[in-house]
Parts: sequence; C-alpha cells; structure tokens
Amino acid sequence: MKIKVICKQCNEPFMVYPSRVNKRRGNRCKKCCLKGSKVKVICKQCGEPFMVYPSRVRTSEGKFCKNKKCRESRKNRIKIKCKTCGKDFETYLYLIERKNIANCDNCKKVKVKRVKVLCQQCSKEFEVIPSMIKKGGGKYCSNKECKKSRRRVRVNCKQCGKFFETKPSLLKRGGSKFCGKECFKKYNTGENSCLWRGGKSRGAYPQEWTNAFKKTIRDRDNNRCMRCGRAREEFKKALAVHHIDADKNNCNPTNLITLCEHVSGSCHGLTRGKEELFSKGFKNILTRLYGYKYE
Repeated sequence: MKIKVICKQCNEPFMVYPSRVNKRRGNRCKKCCLKGSKVKVICKQCGEPFMVYPSRVRTSEGKFCKNKKCRESRKNRIKIKCKTCGKDFETYLYLIERKNIANCDNCKKVKVKRVKVLCQQCSKEFEVIPSMIKKGGGKYCSNKECKKSRRRVRVNCKQCGKFFETKPSLLKRGGSKFCGKECFKKYNTGENSCLWRGGKSRGAYPQEWTNAFKKTIRDRDNNRCMRCGRAREEFKKALAVHHIDADKNNCNPTNLITLCEHVSGSCHGLTRGKEELFSKGFKNILTRLYGYKYE
C-alpha cells in the first residue's frame, strides 16, 4: 500500500511506497521535481549549456555535453607548468581537478636526500632517509646479523646468570627471564614451583576411604555441589568429595563436602592450593545445614 508524502520542492502530496521512505527516497514527485532536478552547466569545449544531475557535478564530472567532438576532447591533454622545475608538461584535465597534479613525472621521481649514519651494531656507515631518524629508526644497517640485534635488549638469566638477548615487549609482559627451557625447569622446582604445597606429596588414602563411604557423603548432600548447586544429572561422572583442611587422613564427615569436578572451571579445581580461603565458607555451609560445630 502506498502512502501520501509531501514533495520537498513543490509542497504537493503524492503517493509512494513505505519502503522508499525508509530508504530515504521518495522525497520528490514525478511531475515537476524529477524533471527539474537537473542543473544547467556550460560545456568546457563548445560553451553551450546542457542539463546534468548535481551528483555528477560533485564528483567532478558532467563537464562536457553529449556531442561526440566534446566527448573526445576529454582525451586531449592540457599544458601546465610544473611547480618545482617550472617546465611545461601535458596532462589530462580530470587528473588536475581530481588528484591536484602540479608536478611533472621527472620531479616526482626525484629521490630524497639521504644522510650517512653509523650502525650501532657493526659501526659501519650507511645511508638513510631523515624521516626514518625522526621516527626512531635508521639505527642498524641492512646486514642480517645487525637486523637480528634490532630492537633487542641484553638480560641476565635468573638461573645460570648468563646474558641473552630478548625483545623489550616481552619484558613488559613479565616474560623472557630465562635463557632456555633447561634453566626454566631447574628454577621452577621445589618452593619456586606454582604447584608447591608446603612439601606435601600425594600420599595414599586411608582404608576408610571407599566408594561406599563417599556415597554416604554424596547422599547426605543430596548429590549436589554445595558451592554452585548443580545436580549429579548435569555431569557425566560422579561428584567429588573434598577434604576441607586438605588432610587425606581426616575422614570425619565434618571435614568432607561434595563438589563438582571433571568440568572446565569446576569448584573442586578452584580449591586446589587455596584450601585456607575456601575452608571458612565450606564450614559455614555445613553448620547451617547440619549443625556441625567447629573450634
């Protein structure tokens, strides 16, 4: 269904589809406005006026009429003086108006004067553009060994104490502290390791720790994770039974709680190495539900 719209030029109503109005069209009627939307322009070749749309004038077009002689004149070149050398050269009219060409081809190809600089690595002279020096470049020559040393810093290895080269961007991120994998492995053992648990090893569980015993604690907690509240049905495997004080020998029900596991971002995985942070929260949950008392 068409809609009534007022013409912007003649202020008279006319019918138009709503889709054209949504696309910012249908602003002018067909009777007078579309015919008169063209503008008079004088041809640059023959000097006679002709009609053309304003959009063609904005894009630096519509300068020649429909006459064949005038159209062919677009291919003709015009003589202009070069701004740098002052010599005359030929070029197209549309290139002058669109790209603002003012220099001849010889002046465009003139090379920028280079400056001699000493290489910081091999101390040899080489030429470089002054703009590169302003940007902070032009410090190393084109030799492969000198290119490798570009933008690198010497740093001491934390393990062996030897010097090695690295990028400054890696130092800002907190990396490149070791010269190799061997030094990294030697340093990150024992107390320096992120998996250090105060010298505790993975000892064996006591005889009380059986599947039947774990099932009693899961049934006590209704087979739900006591931290996030998700049920057993949402997981492929059984829920984990966690020791609150991280002591495997302490199998008292007041020290055990069910948590989800075998999932990315599981509650049991978050407690590893952070038992002291989570112990207070787990104890408060058990006291609230079952009335357990802790010292």
